[in-house]
Amino acid sequence: MSGVFELPSLHLGTSFDRPARRHELPVYLDQDVPGAVALIDGAVRAPHRLARVVRPSGMLGLSLVRPAGPITVHLDIRIDGLSNEMWHDNMLGSRAKMARSDDKDREVPLPDVSGRHRLLRFTAQGRTIAGAALGLRRYDGEATVEQVSFQVTPDELGDDGMLMIGMESSRADEQEWPTGAAMPDGVVGIAVVRAHLRLGSEPIAPRVAVGRHDDQGALVLGQSGILVVNPGMPDTGTEIEVGVRGVGGDRLRGRRARVKHPGRAVRELAQDRVVDKSHGIGIAVRTLDGADVPGADVDGARLRLPAGTGPVMVRLTKQSPSGEPALVDWSVRSRALP
Repeated sequence: MSGVFELPSLHLGTSFDRPARRHELPVYLDQDVPGAVALIDGAVRAPHRLARVVRPSGMLGLSLVRPAGPITVHLDIRIDGLSNEMWHDNMLGSRAKMARSDDKDREVPLPDVSGRHRLLRFTAQGRTIAGAALGLRRYDGEATVEQVSFQVTPDELGDDGMLMIGMESSRADEQEWPTGAAMPDGVVGIAVVRAHLRLGSEPIAPRVAVGRHDDQGALVLGQSGILVVNPGMPDTGTEIEVGVRGVGGDRLRGRRARVKHPGRAVRELAQDRVVDKSHGIGIAVRTLDGADVPGADVDGARLRLPAGTGPVMVRLTKQSPSGEPALVDWSVRSRALP
């Protein structure tokens, strides 16, 4: 009987089971590229995005022709209205299982997370390579977009040339800073818009990954004061400089928002000018696992990270001259140390 299963004519696959396409570098992968993703777990291919995460963790496998040298990868990440809908559906499903009753139409209440963020971790070949602290507020427009960049060596890829990119949530900030902690399963609904892979070790600049940037740097809203710093090249240190913007809240972002609401833009500029910017700034830093960061140096409104430091999460706090906590927005600039 065993010989039957060895017949060449016996096919146990489907028309969708085709050999994975191996991509030559450089390559630009999005939803329009056939065979862009070779493996996918915890995520789905999306009609207008490369993929969307639908589980508490996700993985994408990109099949590459094994390069002769290191490669640089840029991933564009997006949170939009559909991301929040998918997150709510995920929470509703898990809560419904725990609170199952005879009344199948009973609504299960969901927590208000409008002032919270998604704390994300990205891995390549199992190695943590970047993080992000993203949220979508009503004044953010249609979406919040961030880019994470990293490098991979041929030895990490192996002979098969399979690049494995993992996406998961982190709740490390809840251990250290319970107030304003990250959303549970925050990676659910995150969209990977596109991936750009190039041959060679391109310089990667440090980046504050919060999804909001303007002419004064990264914009960190005061509800949580949480941000993630992705250092640049492993042989250089990183410095971030913090500035107080004004009273905390749903600050407008982008040129379109300022054109639509010129009066509010002027009011925010006036708040930026009068707020106390020199007193009571606090900076706390942890790894994405919640551990201390060796060699981190806080000097007033500056944080310096030594060479070789991985992605870190930072919490900013502000006290008024009377010692009371103050709700403010922040601008954060980053640069590589010489």
